[in-house]
Amino acid sequence: MRASVKKIYASFGPDALVAFWLGVWWICNLFQAGFTELANDEAYYHMFAENISWGYFDHPPMTALLVWLGEHLFGGEFGVRFFFTLLQPLYLFVFWRIIRPTDADRRDAGLFVMLSAATLMLQLYGFIAVPDGPLMMTAALFLLTFKWFTEGRRAAWLWMGVAMALMAYSKYHGALVVLFALAATPPRVFLRPTLYLSGAVALLLLVPHFVWQYEHDWASLAYHLAGRNSVFRPGYVAEYLLNLLVVFNPFFVPLYVRSWIAVKPQNAVERALRFIPAAFIVFFLEGENKMPKSKKQGLCLSLIMSSIMIYVMAALNMAIRLGHLSGEVWLIALQRLPLGYIVGVLCDLCICTPLSRRIVQRTCSPGDKEMYQVFVLRFCMVILMTLVMTVFSVVVSGKFRREGLVDFFTYLPYNFTIALPLQMLIVAPLSLRAAQKIAKAE
Repeated sequence: MRASVKKIYASFGPDALVAFWLGVWWICNLFQAGFTELANDEAYYHMFAENISWGYFDHPPMTALLVWLGEHLFGGEFGVRFFFTLLQPLYLFVFWRIIRPTDADRRDAGLFVMLSAATLMLQLYGFIAVPDGPLMMTAALFLLTFKWFTEGRRAAWLWMGVAMALMAYSKYHGALVVLFALAATPPRVFLRPTLYLSGAVALLLLVPHFVWQYEHDWASLAYHLAGRNSVFRPGYVAEYLLNLLVVFNPFFVPLYVRSWIAVKPQNAVERALRFIPAAFIVFFLEGENKMPKSKKQGLCLSLIMSSIMIYVMAALNMAIRLGHLSGEVWLIALQRLPLGYIVGVLCDLCICTPLSRRIVQRTCSPGDKEMYQVFVLRFCMVILMTLVMTVFSVVVSGKFRREGLVDFFTYLPYNFTIALPLQMLIVAPLSLRAAQKIAKAE
């Protein structure tokens, strides 16, 4: 009997081996779900799951729906957690399929399971009922469909739109996964009309949630952007970094860092997977998003931001036209920078920044937190500068008729999609710090 079991186990391929050990893991999760008390957050989700809705004060409805279904099927604490225990082996298997080498063997499968099991965060999210579980499941589905999309598979854009909507219904942080994945995507992908159809599918599926938000004065947006952790303290940074070490296993952090540096991405999904962890760390470390405190500081900020954004966006637009992004492209963009920089700075100082500030004044009340005002200001500036610089690019190219109009509507969505995360997460924070230091030095 023992020999027969060993023979069956030895016959497992890499996929079957991963599935087997994830199944064992799931059984362990079921025991933990049934024999441990609910945490405070879980009790809170249990309470709002009693009234199923399209949205809640601080979270979208996916967590409440899974809790409600589990309670009606099994009842008790086990019912609250049941579907969350099921999600974990599923998203780990999907993730395995995404990163699986074409020539994967049993050693690769065993290493994947071992690293997953050694990660405290995955242990915890294996049974507790919190929004992070559905987010990780839907993020894995998004990355899988994104891989299909970049490979040109039929109807992949439709399934990617569905995955994005499910992510948004799970946790709002899913928007960062999409933005970071797109930021790491080759420029040619943005020329596919199906990419924007995918976004349209996601928005269409999210209409009920948007209606709920409208009927409740956009309560979730106000909470996350203004009401939550609005006061920055230096201790938050230290706490965040310590949490990273703990949840990802401090003994494996050097391995993760070394792998991140050594592994060279071969496709769009691998580039996204390489970029997303670093982008998330930078995003949550960025705790000092503040408004300029003086006219001098505001002027320095505009000059620095404009130079970086105009240069980067000019290079990326040129990469689309040439079909590649290389050192030569960056050099050509640098040579053509002066005219674009002058136009961009003038438009920023005379049109975009003043108009954005007026929008902030009209849309934000005096009681709104600074973080919320910063978000509205930067969002408006990106929209206006994208419009202005896309028009400028078309004019400079000498295309004033139908071809120019086609170019405008081709590059506008691409420019906005790239400029938004670039400006809000990287360029604006770095530029603000530089402007603060310059103003202080003077």
